[in-house]
Amino acid sequence: MRMTKEAIRLCLKRQELYDSPELNERLYLHHKKFMEIRNLEKFTQVKYLYLESNCLTKIDKLNAQKYLQSLHLQDNKLERIENLNGCLELKYLNVSNNLLSKIDDLSALQSLESLIVKQNELSKPDSIRNVIYMKRLNELDLSKNKINCSLDSILEVLAQCKSLKILSLAGNPMVKLNKYYRKLVISRCTKLIRLDDKRVCKEERRRCSAWGKVVLRGGSFDEAEEADRVELNNLRSEKSEANALRRSLHGFGSDDSSVCSDNSFKTISASAIQTIKKTFGLVDSRAPSSIISWSSRRLSQNDAKDAKSNRGTLKRELDQAMKKELDKVRGIVESQRKTIAGLQTQLGEKQSKKVAELQHHIESSIHGMGSTCEDSERDHSYSFVQNQQLAQKAGLKEMQQAVADMQQWEDHTTQVMNESPSATASVASQKLNNRPSSLVSAAVRDIDPFSIFPPVPPPRKGSI
Repeated sequence: MRMTKEAIRLCLKRQELYDSPELNERLYLHHKKFMEIRNLEKFTQVKYLYLESNCLTKIDKLNAQKYLQSLHLQDNKLERIENLNGCLELKYLNVSNNLLSKIDDLSALQSLESLIVKQNELSKPDSIRNVIYMKRLNELDLSKNKINCSLDSILEVLAQCKSLKILSLAGNPMVKLNKYYRKLVISRCTKLIRLDDKRVCKEERRRCSAWGKVVLRGGSFDEAEEADRVELNNLRSEKSEANALRRSLHGFGSDDSSVCSDNSFKTISASAIQTIKKTFGLVDSRAPSSIISWSSRRLSQNDAKDAKSNRGTLKRELDQAMKKELDKVRGIVESQRKTIAGLQTQLGEKQSKKVAELQHHIESSIHGMGSTCEDSERDHSYSFVQNQQLAQKAGLKEMQQAVADMQQWEDHTTQVMNESPSATASVASQKLNNRPSSLVSAAVRDIDPFSIFPPVPPPRKGSI
């Protein structure tokens, strides 16, 4: 199938990409059975190009992709890696499962970091020699090829790749034939962090380095194994000494009586001990490796001995630093106490002043209440006298009215007696009683009402 413009347009439509070629940074042209690369000149901004699982036999016409960073050409029928000198920003190249018998010169690709060449026809050291010109290459996958030569010849090439960190050689015949394959590779490629999808820790690198030195100078494998055991014992002793130092420092930090009984001083002691542990690398949050449980952040043997011998000096210096900090804290506490005492004095003065003001206010209030009571008593006495006078006047009017009625009755009685014979009986009765009518009227007239109804004196002061 040909890579026509119409076929590319259909791929863009199915992948929901931009119709304008200049706007696409990714281009998916995989699984289309394309036999050649064509009509990609307008895709100038593509950074990720996927051409895997086609029928391509040649890499060509990619000079327009100057910003290309990732190129996927696996599962094709390529026989050479060529025509990529225009892709100066290429970082990832996957040409696995092709028909490559040699890695061509890719020195122009100075940005290349990952090269995947697994499942090809590579078989000799010369077929991979051009990798030494890739200065930034840190990942190389040569697995499942047909490399059947000696491991030393392959390692002579790979050892020149100074930036190589990830290597895969699994699936080649030479791996199965060499008993010490992993130790040899790690001893020659000193910067590896992963070999055949298995992590390389620093402890393993030290052991393999000690093992490889014996092999390189012509020693036997038994001697190399003995050097490996010695290095393992050294690592274990370093670990035990570091643990002992860590325990001693931990015990020193937890000994409250050797430092101070003050709680704040204990906090300072714990903080200082934690700082010392971090300084000497005794705090490691990483998971333990499969070979040695602690990583290389531990103290070396000489450093551990020096730290152990100078532990008394460290303790004295720590005591002095802690005492200085404690003096500072005590000075701050003393100044705060003085401030609190001054505030308490000011508060007491304010409270006494307020109490005096309150007492004065109460006394003035009581005096005002007394004057108010006298005024009210005076007003009440005046109103009582006025009411009494009004009552006397009303009683006088009633008495005068009664006298007038009695006078009128007497006149009427006299008139009746003069006109009828019964007047003599009336006179006889008056004589009998020795109270003539003329005398009664005169007596009534001379009655003093105040003698009958004496005036009521006003209430005394304080009786209310």
